[in-house]
This record gives sequence, C-alpha cells and structure tokens, in this order.
Amino acid sequence: MKIQRYFVLMLSCIAIIAIGLLGACSEQDSDIPHTHVELGIEPPSGVEGLTIVNQTWKLTNLTTGRTSTYIDLTAVNLMEGLYDCVYSAHVTYLAKNADGEENEVKGILSGKAENVEVTSHSKKIEVETGLSIESDDFIFEEIFFTGTLRSSGSQYYGDSYIKIYNNTDHVLYADGLAFCESFLLCDTGIDHRTANPNSFDLSHADFEWYDVSTHPDHMDIDSPTASNLDKWYCYTESFYVLHNRGFTSFALARIPIDKEEYLKNYKYTSRYTMYLPAGTFPMQQQAYKMPNAWIVDGVNCSVEAKRLWNILPPSVDAGWTHCGKIDGDKTRYFRSVRRKLQYLNPDGTMHLQDTNNSTEDFNTECIPSIVETQHTARDAQGTKANKETYDGIVEK
Repeated sequence: MKIQRYFVLMLSCIAIIAIGLLGACSEQDSDIPHTHVELGIEPPSGVEGLTIVNQTWKLTNLTTGRTSTYIDLTAVNLMEGLYDCVYSAHVTYLAKNADGEENEVKGILSGKAENVEVTSHSKKIEVETGLSIESDDFIFEEIFFTGTLRSSGSQYYGDSYIKIYNNTDHVLYADGLAFCESFLLCDTGIDHRTANPNSFDLSHADFEWYDVSTHPDHMDIDSPTASNLDKWYCYTESFYVLHNRGFTSFALARIPIDKEEYLKNYKYTSRYTMYLPAGTFPMQQQAYKMPNAWIVDGVNCSVEAKRLWNILPPSVDAGWTHCGKIDGDKTRYFRSVRRKLQYLNPDGTMHLQDTNNSTEDFNTECIPSIVETQHTARDAQGTKANKETYDGIVEK
C-alpha cells in the first residue's frame, strides 16, 4: 500500500526575522519616542461562534532586532520604528458536520504583517488572520534537504529525507497504513555509506520518492527495501531532489478526490518575470493547485539573506525556517530543521510544538536525527555524532 506525496512548493520564499526575546508590556528605550498602540486582528469572514481562548503577539523591531512577546494584551507602548508582527491564538468556533449539525471545534488563528510603521500618529496595528483546525493529523517532524559532503568536499546527492510525525494520542492512517508514531520518507532508500562514507543508511525508510526518468543519463535508483510513493506529478522529467539550499516550501495534504480528477481539474500555469543583467524574460511553469483546506501541515523554508515572502498562507504557516544564512552557505551541509519538543508524554513519546509558525516551532541548523541515532558523520571530515537529542537541542 502506498501513500501519496504532496509537496506544495514552488517559489523561493525567504526573509529575515531576527529573534532576541523579551516578554513585556512595553519597550523601555527612553531616548527614542514611544507611542501607545492598540493590537487588533481582522478575523476570517464567515466563521461563527469564534472565541479566543488565549492569544500571543510577537513584535520584532527591525532596527534593534528585539522581539517582544505579549500574551493576552490588546494594547502596548512601543518604540517608534518598523515592526514585523506575528499573531497566534488558540480558539474555538462552530462548524457543521456531514449531517449539518453544528459542533464546537478547536482551531488556531494566525497571521502576520511585515514592515508595519509605528509613529506618533499610529493608533492601531491590525493583522489579517487565517483559521485552521487545531492539528489532529500528521505533521512535519524534520526536513533534511541540505545533503552531505564527501571527504573531498564535493556534494553528495540522494540522502535527503523527511520525517512525518503523529502528534496525536491515537492511531492515524495514511492511505490504509496505520502509524502510531512516525514514518520516514526519503529520496533513495539505500545504505548511502557505500557511495559516501560520510552519509548514512536509509535502507529501512518507510517510503522513497522514486521517479521513472525519461532521460537515460539521469536515472533514479529503485530501492528493493523501501516502498515507492505514488507520484501524481513532478515538474522534472528526470528525478526529483529536495532543493539543497531550502528555496521551497512543503505541505502535507489529504486529497479528497482521486488522482484522475485531481490531474484533470487542478492544473495551473504560473507566470512570472525573471530579471537578469542581460534583460527581463517572461517565464511560465506548469504546476497543480492545492486548496488550503486540504493541507494538514505546512512548512515554509528559505534562506535568510534571500527571503522575500512566504509561499504558504499564514493559516498554514505564519513563519519560516532555514539552514544557512546566505545563498550557497557552506555551513548548511549535514544540517536539518527539526520541530521543537514541547513535552514528553507519560509513555515517553514526544509531543511536538505546533503553532502553525515555523519560526517558533522549528530548531534550525540541527544535526539530523538519523546522523545522531546512527552516529555517522556530521561534517566532511567524518567527525562522528556522539549524542542524541529529541529535537536537535534537548538531549535524551
């Protein structure tokens, strides 16, 4: 039995949120003018019975790099300047089931506004928000897209992977397969140490994304031990690899229609302009639309020095995460993004943080979990990993 793969990616996303942390009701820099500002949101339309249980604002002053956190406040005293504003709240609301009956549902309300100017004339900061059901499904636990290096320093391809985690207290099913905790998707499900001693063993992965290439010089490897995902669409005619600098976003979706209907009715042509020293060039690319309502989890990835905007909407991911601070950063190899541990359940399993904000939910530039558990190389010199963590930070 196979599980469908859905990567909703498609453009480079990217920017910078500098995080230093304060929790307070005001910023106290006496030499700089301050102003009293109300904090407000624009809730999504058509939602009935919306009740905020608790809410958090994170306001980052782009001049000082200081991030202040405000919990359940509606007004603050802010230093004048430019701000990035991130809002998240746990809410309840009314939703109809298949029989038309209204039930109270738990959800997450989230939104973000960038480059908001606060001056003496400012009276209110208002953020447009999106609503998502509080996760009762699979989430991304870890994304390893950077790859490893050979001892020569050259890049090795094929050992990227994605870990999907069941963050609920019950069994979840993926196309007929039951998963109590997590499963592993990888590029190629083989023991990569044969080709690169600095890599690791993925032969026991649950699934691999195998591509039937139309280019004889660029053929994929079909692992005998890892099941192939059912690939519905891919933009390349050879084989797919994760962007090793992180210029894509990812989403998990449960598609409520069959493959034939999806490929027929959801085709999309994106058009954009490429600006180069030689001139401007109109471009287009074929892709497929993924309705936000189908997405159960998403992660915006980027590079700090290149980020312009997020691809996924705030209701899916109000933030972004990264490995590497500049495009082509040599320090990104042997690193992954890993979701933060929130707490351990009584049975010892993890409960991971999920606020629909990857800036807050993920640890960046971590030693990959598989490198930790297999005690394989964490750099091109072959230095072995010597400790294990739950999330790249908290030690076991």
